[in-house]
Amino acid sequence: MKYCKNCNSQYEDKFEFCRKCGKKLEVLSDEVTQSNNKFGNKVTLLLIGVLAVVAVGLFFVIGGNFGKEKPVIKAVAEDGSMELAVAKENGKWGIIDKTGKWFIKPEYASVGEFSEGLLAVQDVKTKLWGFIDKKESWVIPPKFSHQKQDDRMSYSIMPWMSDYDRKAIRYIHYGFSEGLAPVVTETQMGYIDKQGSWEIILPFKPQKVGGLLGYVHNFKNGVATYGHYRIGKNGFYERKEGLVHKSGEILLPPTFDRIDNAHEGYRIVREDSKEAFIGEFGQDVGSGIYDEAYDFSEGLSVVKYNDNHNIALINKSFKTVKDLSYIGNPETMRFYGYKDGIGELSYEYGDKKKKYVYIDRLGNLIENKNEKHKKTTEERVKIGFKKINNIQYCIVRDNKTLDKPIIDYIVSGFDKDRVAIVEVDGKTGVVDEYGEFLIPNKFEIMDKFKRYSKADIGE
Repeated sequence: MKYCKNCNSQYEDKFEFCRKCGKKLEVLSDEVTQSNNKFGNKVTLLLIGVLAVVAVGLFFVIGGNFGKEKPVIKAVAEDGSMELAVAKENGKWGIIDKTGKWFIKPEYASVGEFSEGLLAVQDVKTKLWGFIDKKESWVIPPKFSHQKQDDRMSYSIMPWMSDYDRKAIRYIHYGFSEGLAPVVTETQMGYIDKQGSWEIILPFKPQKVGGLLGYVHNFKNGVATYGHYRIGKNGFYERKEGLVHKSGEILLPPTFDRIDNAHEGYRIVREDSKEAFIGEFGQDVGSGIYDEAYDFSEGLSVVKYNDNHNIALINKSFKTVKDLSYIGNPETMRFYGYKDGIGELSYEYGDKKKKYVYIDRLGNLIENKNEKHKKTTEERVKIGFKKINNIQYCIVRDNKTLDKPIIDYIVSGFDKDRVAIVEVDGKTGVVDEYGEFLIPNKFEIMDKFKRYSKADIGE
């Protein structure tokens, strides 16, 4: 074997001169060959080492995610709808989409919900409400007072209310429904159209100081509840409600403590701790008086009477279909309604353990249905949370407890996309089932995501 001293090229013995530089070739001794082989071996080992380091690095970078099915979150669904959430940053409110991008920038003292292409927002300077479109252009200038207080405000004095809910309380405002929006000013209340003109003015004068405050709700099937309230000595709202028709006709004056939304043509009203049914438009339907009543479902309802000692299944003629006293006399009870002829109830005694029972349309107990509910519940909580140190939470997935993140408060549990809204270290964001933040915890407050149609947003 020969080589060139000038350029280190190697050739077979039959060559005399280097074909690259033309210099005379020298015979390659065993010592030089061994030296070159050692050099080559060192290079090979170095390359192997580099590849090993890269492989280990890749394992730690992506190996930990191997087998993780990451949720695919889209801002806009195929049908054009969007899931949006109200969020607060730097003391101001806006709306984000499910990827964490601002859909409405945080520039307002408070925000409502999208409906019929408009969004109620509260101006930072005047604290008055108006309506903007999705491009954040004012359609109706801010000139209205709030006429709905956050539901959490009613419980703000209760010791069991969380610190997160206390700081999340804000004034909110109804949007448009059936072409009209309920509004309140310092002198009157009623409904406006999308040009901001008054369509209905209700016979009530709000009193700002020491007196009554008015509120109006959205129309549904041409009827809405309205009323007035004051904050009582116990901190709870004392209110009276009535019904108004979209034509402006007062169907019921505000005399009831509560009027619920209509279900299957009937509403539940409450007065002096008793409940009864009225028609959708406020008409008398011959209802009995009950301690507790539930909305009709598939033509049937469950009621409690006789000072909560008796429970019965009734029909729309208010006749007893079946006495349900076999349930006993629980401390709390709830009727969830019927679905495909099967009704569901839950109740609790002093042990606070919720029990479920299922009944047919005749009120007879359905055996074995309880096991189905238990199985469904177990399937639903494969991903959940576990309380630690009596204050904070961690994520549990497939019965395995994740070390991180340590969660201070759960705003909303895992949804169909397997993501949840949580507060960590005083800031709120969105985590997946593996505890990784899909939307960083950077918001002071976040509400739950809600789906809006194209029509709601104004597409």
